[in-house]
Amino acid sequence: VMLLLPSGSNKLEIGWQGPYSVVEKVSRTNYKISKRGKLKVFHINLLRKYFERTETTPVHLMTLAVATEVECGEAAGVEYPLQPRETAQDVEINPILLDSQQQRIREVLTAHSAVLTDKPGRTSLVEFDMKLTSTEPVRQRCYPIPYAKEEALQAEIAHLLQEGIISPSESPYSASVVLLRKPSGEHRLCIDYRQLNGVTEFQAEPLPDQGQLFFRLSKAKYFSKIDLSKGYYQIPVKEEVRPYLAFSTPQGHYEFNVLPFGLSNAPSVFTRMMRMLLGPLKRPTLQHFMDDILIASEHFEEHLNTLDTLLGRLAEVGLTARPSKCKLAFGQLEFLGHTISQGYMCPEQKNVDKLHKAPRPKTKKDVRSFVSLCGFYQKYIQDFNTIASPLTDATKKGSPRDGALVS
Repeated sequence: VMLLLPSGSNKLEIGWQGPYSVVEKVSRTNYKISKRGKLKVFHINLLRKYFERTETTPVHLMTLAVATEVECGEAAGVEYPLQPRETAQDVEINPILLDSQQQRIREVLTAHSAVLTDKPGRTSLVEFDMKLTSTEPVRQRCYPIPYAKEEALQAEIAHLLQEGIISPSESPYSASVVLLRKPSGEHRLCIDYRQLNGVTEFQAEPLPDQGQLFFRLSKAKYFSKIDLSKGYYQIPVKEEVRPYLAFSTPQGHYEFNVLPFGLSNAPSVFTRMMRMLLGPLKRPTLQHFMDDILIASEHFEEHLNTLDTLLGRLAEVGLTARPSKCKLAFGQLEFLGHTISQGYMCPEQKNVDKLHKAPRPKTKKDVRSFVSLCGFYQKYIQDFNTIASPLTDATKKGSPRDGALVS
């Protein structure tokens, strides 16, 4: 095979090198390659099949040789896949770093460019499995899809089929779908798995403690945030489990090949995968909460080395990170609703603004929602429970009805 690698003279310039021998298929997307006597794992996006040129009968012609400069990778016969919308160039690097520091970060990103894409990978770490407490197929009636969203739904289904995220299904199971519009304008296909969750055996897996996570950041000067590309979609589903995840739309009946949103055990399985991803690295500078990975280091060299190690680990297990959501080597960063910097942490300002602009609660449900929203930042509010107790009491049984809350 040919490998897409940085050139020897300029690490920011990449081109096809080889041929090299494939030793082993590690996973669906990773192959072990023998490169100058050393074995190394490469993502499939960095590989191209090598075609040996056949000998031809020479023909004597009078020609005029015109020297032209060929760009790297533009050799004849090289087949190019559809390019992702985001690349390593979309990663945000702290602009106030020294030029030499920014250059070294770019070299690391170029070396691991295959994992920096908005296209989800397919990890070899785990496969989603589930056990049901009933053998009776779970079926739901399809929710009506508004006419204005039919075209968007068709486009989303076509996209998911093309990416291999879903496949046509003949399963007796059937869940309903809802198409939600994200703030970015894109659509997300959401499946109502509540009935399926009701007959699913729960898988216990503790989520990371946010308090402990932030406590470990006190001495850090450099912060980087790495966000996986559609993290759930990077976990494959066991083939025998896929029929349970079937859903119906006006376009047809489909099932998921990868982990969808809405399953009760999805957060547990995803957290387990993240532990398996980062655990072997044994880096105290690496923290995570769901698909958000944080690198927090006291020194730049340590920070750069951890970034290089992390990206290499992502490539090894078939995961990808979304470039536009990655921020590298900042002195201050927003993470999990908080703004963090060296020895300092405060609420993220945009969330504080939402609290200030929140409408006055008029029902018990409104009050519960508002108290919960404020409670996320209760560590910053002295005597929070005392201050919030009148609102909490208003939601208890026997308190005034919703109409009385308005006054």
